[in-house]
Amino acid sequence: MVLKGSSSSRTRTKRPDAFKVEVIRLVRNEQKSAKEALEQAAQTFGLELTESMTKYPASIFDSYQKAVNAKLAKKDAATEQLVRDANLAAE
Repeated sequence: MVLKGSSSSRTRTKRPDAFKVEVIRLVRNEQKSAKEALEQAAQTFGLELTESMTKYPASIFDSYQKAVNAKLAKKDAATEQLVRDANLAAE
């Protein structure tokens, strides 16, 4: 049970790792702004952007980089492949 109005009662949409990597790719390789990258990736993946994503795109971008780096540090094979496919690997 969760108290009504508590932060844990909110439903959060978890964005797929492929979406996060695509946003990073658009910023780094295509020189898009964080906002442009989020909008383009959302359209590609058929996702809606939340209000916070449109208000604070740079923060969202930063959190995506941290999330992807954390998975890479854990040697997550699927994330490693996404990063390689996006030509973002620093090997």
